[in-house]
Amino acid sequence: MNKRLEKVREDIIKNRERKKELDEHYRVLLRLQRQLEDEEIIATVRANTEKGMDVIETVRLIEQLKKDQEKEHVYYPAESEVILDE
Repeated sequence: MNKRLEKVREDIIKNRERKKELDEHYRVLLRLQRQLEDEEIIATVRANTEKGMDVIETVRLIEQLKKDQEKEHVYYPAESEVILDE
């Protein structure tokens, strides 16, 4: 068999394995992000209710802050998500 073709096939297998590892790591990071965001929300609600602020006002404030952050965040799709025109 052509050595070059064999090398390419080996690289494909290695890259598939690496992609699986990276995908799992990505999912772990997303879960951690969600957990930290939830903890931040809980801390904010507790702090504001101790100051005498209404819980509903606090939730609205958090929602507004989250919307503002989402506007600032720029999403770059992964290469596999990009749709190419034919």
